[in-house]
Amino acid sequence: MTRYSRTGQTESLPQLNVGRRNHACGSYLTDEGDNVLLVTGGGHVSGGEWISLDSTEVLEDIMAGTWRLTAPLPSGRYGLRAASVENNIFVFGGTDDDWKSLSDILRYNKNHTWEEVGQMKEARRWHAVAVMEDVSNLCP
Repeated sequence: MTRYSRTGQTESLPQLNVGRRNHACGSYLTDEGDNVLLVTGGGHVSGGEWISLDSTEVLEDIMAGTWRLTAPLPSGRYGLRAASVENNIFVFGGTDDDWKSLSDILRYNKNHTWEEVGQMKEARRWHAVAVMEDVSNLCP
């Protein structure tokens, strides 16, 4: 696992418990101000078969810690995307094992649970998500 800074610097992080790709990741601050990294969903190949993952891992002590498994997603999914907004991590869409695109929006709570907080108008997978301060001048 490698973390990239906005300036292009890299930092090696501890190995995840579950190898994955096509996953979502984000970060939030604890009430004490410590940065927590989160990786969720995605998939991997096992025995020649693609396996969608519902697992979530958090790294609470970035300098000396290890990844810890926490609350699973409601279902296995890959191609999902995440955004950190106002110290919350939201994940959007993805695809399930039947190649069905998903439309749900989930929020990771600091008590280590996932909560559905909305639905996108269109189901999506492998899409882009960006946080913007003010879209009032972009969207009529």
